[in-house]
Amino acid sequence: MQPVWAYRETGFGKTVYKFLRPFFKSPEEGAETSLYVATSKEVEGVSGQYFIDCKPVEVKEIARNQELTRKLYEKTDEIIRQKGY
Repeated sequence: MQPVWAYRETGFGKTVYKFLRPFFKSPEEGAETSLYVATSKEVEGVSGQYFIDCKPVEVKEIARNQELTRKLYEKTDEIIRQKGY
């Protein structure tokens, strides 16, 4: 599958990109939270926390479900092995 940005230069792609642009982040904006967490003294020593837009957020209970985590890992491993990796 081609990344969305690959179609920005076509007529249709330009139109769609202009419409969707407000929902995208620039590379700089996309990196901001990762850089914040990696360098900020405010979160030094914090572990196991999720961040969005440089703010800590609570994750849904389903994201912490160990049984689903195990099943996802096993299915992913199975698919990767089937592909020969």
